[in-house]
Amino acid sequence: MGDRAQESERPLATEFVVLWQGYLVSQVGNQALTIVVLYWALDTTGSATMMSLLTATSVVSAIVFGPIAGALVDNVSRTRVLVVSDMLRAAAVGLLAVAMSRLAARDVLPVMFLAMAVNGAAAAFAEPAAAAVIASTIRHTQLNVANSMWQVTRQVSVIVGQAFGGLAYRTLGGSVLLAVDAATFVYSAISAFVAGRLGGFERFGEAVSAAGFWRTFVDGFQYGRNRPGLLPFLTGVSMFNAAIAPVVVLLPLYVTQWLGQGVAWYGFLLASLTGGAVCGSLAAARSRATGTRRAWLLVGAFLGVGLCLVAVSVIRNRWMVSAVLAAAGAMSGAVNVMVATFLQATTPDRYRGRVLSLHATGSRALGPIGMLLGGVLGDLTGGNAPIVYAACGGSAVVIAAALARSTQARSFLATDRTNQ
Repeated sequence: MGDRAQESERPLATEFVVLWQGYLVSQVGNQALTIVVLYWALDTTGSATMMSLLTATSVVSAIVFGPIAGALVDNVSRTRVLVVSDMLRAAAVGLLAVAMSRLAARDVLPVMFLAMAVNGAAAAFAEPAAAAVIASTIRHTQLNVANSMWQVTRQVSVIVGQAFGGLAYRTLGGSVLLAVDAATFVYSAISAFVAGRLGGFERFGEAVSAAGFWRTFVDGFQYGRNRPGLLPFLTGVSMFNAAIAPVVVLLPLYVTQWLGQGVAWYGFLLASLTGGAVCGSLAAARSRATGTRRAWLLVGAFLGVGLCLVAVSVIRNRWMVSAVLAAAGAMSGAVNVMVATFLQATTPDRYRGRVLSLHATGSRALGPIGMLLGGVLGDLTGGNAPIVYAACGGSAVVIAAALARSTQARSFLATDRTNQ
């Protein structure tokens, strides 16, 4: 244990730090795309449906390309995947910036849909590539630290980007803000290239033909099917994410109708969730749990999040609600880090891209469905957000109980590092 602790305290690999700081810059900048698209759609069309369609375009694109992204990541240079993904996003966002500055509103809209589609597709390729690179670059005992940094970067970038993005949009204009966003993607691509040169990231296979790519694609599904517990676990995680997805969507309704508070408390409770997630991600960086202990810790965190949601469906004291939501966020943040580390450490390198892509695609696919069902349930109950929260929490508890009762799932979660 002492050796593990000492090893985890060593400085992280230089190539990871280079890759991470590029990711940090691009993530803060990428918030500009969401802000510009939503504000522009609101100002120009005044249509909530158009805002939803533009947002959904990115999600659907990522879902469509997700299954093939993992196979590509496991076949070609992962550095190349990262560089090309970032450059494609830079080109799409830059094209939208030019369109907004030169074209009429009716001509901008198709370019905006294109930019959102490219952004979603590129993310589907970049995320498993980055996760696979992290796993092959970082020592096994430092994976929690690296994943914690990655998750916190994502969470903080949303806070910072959204806090200043709206003001920048009104002050600088959408085209200038998008030009800055495009520049951050170029910077991220350069960082990925430099990190690849420093780390010499491996290239797996030479399956550039359609037949070879298809074999890799099928082989990934066979691996998932033949590895006991993998697919049930990934399904459970995706269902869990879908179960809790309506929480943020219905939070304004919960705050106004259940707590009787205004927009200030909506922001405060949202900050409690996000702040808790950041704290949970940081705490997970210190985790030394392995084997059976890690399995029960993960199941316990799933259960804890569900119980927190059930609790806020009956609590009316706003300060207690804030504390409970912070706890739920902390457990959710810790789960994200631990699940990422677990999948990276226990999946052979040649399959990592496909497994990590499958995990991301499942969460993306079921998340919007969970939001939709939560909205429908909210309408059916006359806007009774606590009932929806209780249903979300109860569903999460059932999923956690199913994982706890499944011997195969517990054995899978107790697996330590797989031979690479």
